[in-house]
Amino acid sequence: MSTSKISSGICDRSFEDVFNCYSKGLIVYVKEYGLSLFDAEDIVSEVFINYLEKMDSVSEGSVKSYLFQSAKNRSLNYLAHLKIRSEYQDKVFRSKNIDAHFPDIFAETELEELLDAALGMLTPQQRKVFLAHRLEKKSYREIAEELNISVKTVDKHLEQSSRQIREYLTKVLCLFILLSTTEF
Repeated sequence: MSTSKISSGICDRSFEDVFNCYSKGLIVYVKEYGLSLFDAEDIVSEVFINYLEKMDSVSEGSVKSYLFQSAKNRSLNYLAHLKIRSEYQDKVFRSKNIDAHFPDIFAETELEELLDAALGMLTPQQRKVFLAHRLEKKSYREIAEELNISVKTVDKHLEQSSRQIREYLTKVLCLFILLSTTEF
């Protein structure tokens, strides 16, 4: 397919041509919602599966808008799903009184090592934002001004870093519980 067709947004009507014309652009578009390449590719695959099922009912002139609107809707739905799942995990984790069940699971130094390992998985910017907010008790606005980023970006970094740390520590705790209850 010629690059002029792609850049002008005009593609032949066959599914393969539509896929070749829009898939890369859709992946970039979905990643702009803060999703990973893996998640973006999954969402774009779902968009094209849905398009394949409905392609006869989508008018030729609205294919591009249909695909991008579908990608937007699926991205927002996925982000909402992640938020709900994260809130549920937080609620479940907080509802468990871990101290009562496992009073001395980890020594303080082990907890510090686990937290350091979790912080090491973050990007440098996420780590700065997380530490400034959680340890230095700075507001979103203070962090944004200090790092020369928007308040929304601070919020995004805190959400992502909190989720990554929580998932890592949850996995470690589950593994410890599994190993401590398994007889060898």
